[in-house]
Amino acid sequence: EQNANDAAIQASVFETHNDVFVMIPIKDPEWLKMMKLFYTSNQLIIEHIPQHGNKQTVTLPSIVKRKGATAHLKDHVLEVRIPKNIDMQYSEIDIKEIY
Repeated sequence: EQNANDAAIQASVFETHNDVFVMIPIKDPEWLKMMKLFYTSNQLIIEHIPQHGNKQTVTLPSIVKRKGATAHLKDHVLEVRIPKNIDMQYSEIDIKEIY
């Protein structure tokens, strides 16, 4: 595990009604050639910046959809937009038999 202070990218996260946004400052244009982005239902994984082999996980504030994420570069900030999964599927766990 690398020293978190040296390698941590100061990504900022916010959400709207429909989307979760992650803003990643890009200090070096070469980062865009090296970096890889992945996401799960509740995390964004940033790999290979600032150094090859670095990995950082950003926890998302909402559950997001598996498809439909986009990324755009604006003023040295990579804006990642991931649609929220509004259809929150949850199931009740029956605990009546416990007592």
